[in-house]
Amino acid sequence: MKRDYKGREYFKYNTRGEWYARRSEPDVAYSCVFRSAGTSFLTMIKADSKAGERWEMYMPEQVSANCPTRILFVRDPWDRLVSNWRWCKQLDAADIPEERKLNKPTYEQFVDLILDEDERDGHWFPFTELVRARGDVYLPTEHVRLDRIGEYFPNIPTVNVSDTTTHDFDLNYRKADLEAFYAEDIAIWNAIQ
Repeated sequence: MKRDYKGREYFKYNTRGEWYARRSEPDVAYSCVFRSAGTSFLTMIKADSKAGERWEMYMPEQVSANCPTRILFVRDPWDRLVSNWRWCKQLDAADIPEERKLNKPTYEQFVDLILDEDERDGHWFPFTELVRARGDVYLPTEHVRLDRIGEYFPNIPTVNVSDTTTHDFDLNYRKADLEAFYAEDIAIWNAIQ
């Protein structure tokens, strides 16, 4: 069994694959993966629930039967990569298992970690892996650029935002390997431009 950065067990798929549908709009489900406005989305759902708007949560195995339209908010894969690295850099050493010994990694160390199959954490899996149900079923029926999330949810708060514009590292480090690892994500992102 693989483990995440805190040593918790996780499966290859569905490390976080929840889908959410408003009870007032039950045929449409939405999802955000790690480092793609997930915290903002969940904060909005919590606020909506306090205001009386109810949401249903579906696990990947349930969502297809309940919601024919499944919208995934997609972040630029390169921005998501940088965001993941910056997030990893800010973790306390106590949050990182002893065997990993990677505290405040450089960009190069982080890329090496991502590409090391034995050390992968769900946060940096390709989003296309995170939204598959068991049996390798790809769940989204639509992809929407993350910068358009406000068109769907005008009241979504901005929470846990990382700076991906400052590049004090070499973005070309192992770029061909990263392009191969994130190939499906990159293809989807380019198709929805």
